[in-house]
Amino acid sequence: MFLSERHMKHICTQNREEPITNYDALRGDIVELPYSDEGFITLYSDEREDYVQTALENPEDDENSPYLVEARTYRSADDWTHYRTTFASAAEVLPAFEAYYHDRPYDYSDWQDVSDEFA
Repeated sequence: MFLSERHMKHICTQNREEPITNYDALRGDIVELPYSDEGFITLYSDEREDYVQTALENPEDDENSPYLVEARTYRSADDWTHYRTTFASAAEVLPAFEAYYHDRPYDYSDWQDVSDEFA
């Protein structure tokens, strides 16, 4: 089954912004982030405002840096929560991106609510 244009997911990095129709490619981008010059990866959808993104917490540490991961979930245009956490490895980052990519709910309750930083 192919995603329709209406349900298209997009990836945005420091160097590119493009539709992404293959989760394996997205997974590869996340795993390779410490070795690339992409800087960050944001996954978003045409159909909703929510997004999930990651970057290296300390880019100068390359593969030794934890991943900083953030997600924003909207209940309405003016009612949203911005979450943040860090993970030691790409394997720990992937479940949030996989859930978003496949339009499945994800539990952010263990993540820090940092919404006030953006108010």
